[in-house]
Amino acid sequence: KLRSELQSKGTRSSKRRLLSIAARQSRLRRDVDHCLSKSIVEYCNCNGISNIVVEDLTNIRRVSPKFSKSPSTNYKIHMWAFHRLQGFIQYKAYDSGINFSKVNPANTSTTCPNCNLIDPANRPTRDTFKCTSCGTYGQSDSIAAYNISRRFFKQI
Repeated sequence: KLRSELQSKGTRSSKRRLLSIAARQSRLRRDVDHCLSKSIVEYCNCNGISNIVVEDLTNIRRVSPKFSKSPSTNYKIHMWAFHRLQGFIQYKAYDSGINFSKVNPANTSTTCPNCNLIDPANRPTRDTFKCTSCGTYGQSDSIAAYNISRRFFKQI
């Protein structure tokens, strides 16, 4: 609300205030990314995990569709600084002696881990996975994480 009020004013002081708000938000986002990456690497250190594997989201802005009819939702999704977060995780993992790898993200959430069927119908809802061929059922994020780990071990 404050931002829209300041933008509608258009005065020099309101523009200065908008810049300070943007800088504060940027610092907050950067701090959240640092804290999140630190907690991920600490979790791996405490539990003896030697590899961190993530999806390679390098060209995601070009290939990702609009997720919602709402422009504000699409804006929030596309404003996520995943590259910076992955960079933080990578250098903190390197400092801790943990391997960091990226895998191809194509079809990780629509591939069945049992029969390897790739079908968008395997995701009946956003949160569930149910294979149309063999009937494997589970939480979609867990299935995608399993597929990502399988791809990593195939690379080695």
